[in-house]
Amino acid sequence: MLVQLRDARLIRNEREPISEERGMAGSHRLMIVVEGRGMLELDGRIYEIARRKVCLLRPGMLIDLQTDKEQPLVYYRIDFDLWKPKEAEGGNREADTGPGQELALFQKEQLNVPPFGGLTGAHFYEQVRLAEQLCSCRAERKKRQSFREQALLNELLAILVSETADGSTGSAEKIEQTIEYMESRYRHDISRETLAGIAGMSVWHYSHVFKQRTGRSPMEYLNEIRMKRAKEQLLTSRAPIRDIARQVGFGDEFYFSRRFKKTVGVSPTAFLRHRNEKIAALSFPYTGHLMSLGVIPYVAVVDCQRDKHRQAFFPGIPYYLRRDKVMHADIWEHNLQVLAQAKPQLILCSEYEEALAEPLIRKIAPTAVISWMAMDWRRHFRQVAFLTGKEREAERWLHAYEMKAAAAGALIRASIGSETVSVVHIMQGDILVYGNRNAGAVLFGDLKLTPAYDPESIGTYAVIEAEDLSRYTGDHLLLIVDPDPASLRRWDRLSGAAAWRELAAVRSNRVYRQTEMPWLDYSPLAHDMIIDAAVNLFCRMENGAGRER
Repeated sequence: MLVQLRDARLIRNEREPISEERGMAGSHRLMIVVEGRGMLELDGRIYEIARRKVCLLRPGMLIDLQTDKEQPLVYYRIDFDLWKPKEAEGGNREADTGPGQELALFQKEQLNVPPFGGLTGAHFYEQVRLAEQLCSCRAERKKRQSFREQALLNELLAILVSETADGSTGSAEKIEQTIEYMESRYRHDISRETLAGIAGMSVWHYSHVFKQRTGRSPMEYLNEIRMKRAKEQLLTSRAPIRDIARQVGFGDEFYFSRRFKKTVGVSPTAFLRHRNEKIAALSFPYTGHLMSLGVIPYVAVVDCQRDKHRQAFFPGIPYYLRRDKVMHADIWEHNLQVLAQAKPQLILCSEYEEALAEPLIRKIAPTAVISWMAMDWRRHFRQVAFLTGKEREAERWLHAYEMKAAAAGALIRASIGSETVSVVHIMQGDILVYGNRNAGAVLFGDLKLTPAYDPESIGTYAVIEAEDLSRYTGDHLLLIVDPDPASLRRWDRLSGAAAWRELAAVRSNRVYRQTEMPWLDYSPLAHDMIIDAAVNLFCRMENGAGRER
């Protein structure tokens, strides 16, 4: 087993912003509290921390640390990764030992130690001594210190493994078992006697140990679990409050409302009125749906260079998520950190984001998954409206849009008749043509222009070769070339090829260079803009104005 140190320092919360202590753990983090008091939330579980407490945060844990203003926290923070040898197929580790394959021999492991506990007597002072030396070594950053760092970290972790949770791992595990029981059966009546029986303790001793560990009584903790589930139900369903009260374990609607207000700070009805203030759109198109409803997302995927059609809304979005043509792991890690720091009330995503990060995003906030492939943009729009309580606004918007599309389509068809239209996009060096989504949804579906090919046979898009262009292009060609080097090189080759020069649209000078947005944004905000752009493009072109090349 290998241990890799990432960071080591002493944190004084009165001098560091609280936001640094909120997020998603990317590595293991060991916290040794030497002064002050605070509350630590790990994956929704709340612990009171003070001097002599030790916390182990595992990768993927959702962290929220709040320090006491009168007694600010001072603690050592040690970040590290744990690696174990990886068995190759057939159990032969020699298979992966080629040049440059050293990293492939190991995979990340998690330290199997309770996440929260205490250190007493000599163990506490010994860990503080080791942490102090480790921070000093890290600060010097001298090459000769690396072996010393490794030895100190190994010694530090050896103490942690041998002595945790008040010198007894057993009581910590028993408390965790009762918390798991609450989380799985919060809908049912649960008494302190039942929980104490699961822990194998007397009721008094169990309550004492539970509060010492979490800072809450068992019943207070159970109530917080129920209130969290109630908030999820209020945000993602339209069930009556009385039904939600029963679903989370309260038989009396009025008692539930009083407890909700005491815990959350507002009544369930008031909570619903403010539900749109902190919505995160993890999927790029769903940001456009929110904007069309007059809802500015609290967290959204934003690319200021590519998404100029949305730029009027950018100043109102507090937290930006990154996006790229290929969503690499570092982008996902950044976005999860931003989500965790923002603490939205609700996350909107598609099945793709859910598949990539479902366990992690659901830790952060209630998550509504709106299927990208199973529904078209109108159904997406209505689902977002349902979740935001904006159904009437959505129907009014759609009615106005249909009227606008009908009038614009008639105007364009009067100008170009039955001449065919197509969209070609060069992206990352590939040639793409679009079907019944993105620009195709507006051009062929809403404006009822004649496609140069069957969009139903393509779906969202298809990758083609240069020799196939004659089958997918007709009288009018909208051309989008991305600015990345591979796309520019492909366009340079294509524009000089005979297959391109022989296209009908090229010969008749009806190729129109366009930018990626709004044409490829599958959302109502963009589609409204596409109608205006299409009228301007096709009607101006037929009236003798210069064509875009």
